[in-house]
Parts: sequence; structure tokens; C-alpha cells
Amino acid sequence: MQELISDKEDYDVADFAERWNSQVEGILINFQMKRVYSIFSLMITSVVVFISCKENTSISEVEKVTNNFQTWWTYHNEHIDFESDFIAYDYSANEVSKKQFLKTLSSESVITLVTDTLDNALAYTLFKIDTTASVEKRNIINVSNNRALEAYYYLNYQGKPFPDFNFVDLENQTHTNESIKNKTVILKTWFIACAPCIAEFPELNRIVDEHKNNDDILFISLATDSRESLKEFLLKKPFNYKVIPEQRQFISESLKLNTFPTHLIVDKDGIVQKAGSINQVYRFLEENYPSKSMDKFVPPPPM
Repeated sequence: MQELISDKEDYDVADFAERWNSQVEGILINFQMKRVYSIFSLMITSVVVFISCKENTSISEVEKVTNNFQTWWTYHNEHIDFESDFIAYDYSANEVSKKQFLKTLSSESVITLVTDTLDNALAYTLFKIDTTASVEKRNIINVSNNRALEAYYYLNYQGKPFPDFNFVDLENQTHTNESIKNKTVILKTWFIACAPCIAEFPELNRIVDEHKNNDDILFISLATDSRESLKEFLLKKPFNYKVIPEQRQFISESLKLNTFPTHLIVDKDGIVQKAGSINQVYRFLEENYPSKSMDKFVPPPPM
């Protein structure tokens, strides 16, 4: 302030005000630049720390999750849902399309983990696995590849009409494309010797029981075994779905499925909405036909 005032008794007030405003403006600009620089530096530091912590945590998590097959399988079923909306990253941390993500996951020695993002969006990231380290890890990759390949196929399968059919169940009831119109069909493929298929029976029976008063839902299962074998088997292991025998050809040729069990959700217009594990059944029913809460069943590995 003192520098702005002239030694002369008489000074120009307008000139003083102009010089004063100019200096104040300079001070403010300098202050703002320093403030912006500080904020920018803080943001860069936060991002670097975030990425560093994320990377270290992920590496540790990979080692933990792939310690043995059952640990990985439980993690995969509890945390990974390829049907959800997620941001996909490859093993170089580059964002990729969902199709490219699944293609890589289905063909390379990688697994996927849930990873954090700055905006808390759901994100899956690929991590390379050394399959020479153990038989367990090779088994993990084999199943991971297959699951991703199924998801890749299901991604293209969804939104398409369910194939034409004419089923007769064990109670001699006929089911056709026409008869299921205006109904939601929850369908499962299985066979007697498929342990993972049978392991789901109690949970699926509970789901059927919860929705037994809803005429809009039809539970149908396609089995590959003969009518006689199924009738004898179901006396010991009851299954509350409508059971259609001898469907190996329809499953493999019309549906083009080779993994058991597989679950399909067909809407009231005959369009496949979801396909995959029992988790798809949970999600669909929770979103469209909510009932009392239940603990989710962790399915065993498929066949």
C-alpha cells in the first residue's frame, strides 16, 4: 500500500485506484494459480496412491483367491456375474468391451476379480495366472475359460426367440411355444449322473414352493435320461420342476448347450432374457417376482 502512494502531496486518485486494482488482481491471480496447482497436485497424488494400492491389493487378492479351486469357485460365484453391467479392464488395465473381455477370459490363462474404481462403479479386471505353478491353477483356468466362453455365447444368445418345441413331461402334459405364451418360463437342463445338477434340487424346490401360487411362472426341466430312469430316480430325489425326458438332441442341437446345469429364463413373449447358472434365476426372480428373502445357494462346479 505504501509503495502505491506517491511522495508528492498531490496525487491522482484515479491513477492510484487503477494501480491498486492492478496489484490486487495480480495477487489474486497468483493465489488462484497456487491454489489450482495445489489441488491438481493433490489429485495426481491421490490417483497414484489409489492405483498403487489397487495394484498391490489386487495382486494379494489374486494369490488368495487362486490358493485352491474351491476358494476360487466360491469367489467366482459370489462376486462375478457376467450378466451385470460392469466396466471391463484387460490385464494391462485398459478398458475394453464386454465381448473382448469375455473372449480374452475364455482363451487365455487369466482370471477376473472385482476391482475398485474412483466412482465406485462395478468393474472386473483380468489377471494373468501361472498355470505351471500347480494343478489347482490349471483346473481354475480350465473352468474359468469355459465359464467365460459360455458367457460369451449367452451374451449373443440373449434376446433371441426360444426354439420351437413340443415337450411331453413325465405327467403326460404337453408344452409348446403356444401353450407357454404369456408365461415366464424358468428352464433347467440336467441329467441323472450330473452331481452339480442334483445338488441344486433342494434349492430349486424351495424356489418353486415360494412361487407355487403364481400362475405366471412355469418351471420346466429338460433331462437327457429316459422316462423310466427318471421316474425311478425322482422317487429318491424329488424335483418340483416339470420334467421332460430324453432331450439330449434338443439341448445340444436346438439350444446348442453342452454345460450342465444351465438355466434359461424365457419371457412371456418367448424371448430368452437370461442364461447361465442358478444365479440368473435368483436375479430374475428378485427383480421381477420378489418374495421372502433367502440365502443364495453357491452351486458346485458344472459338468
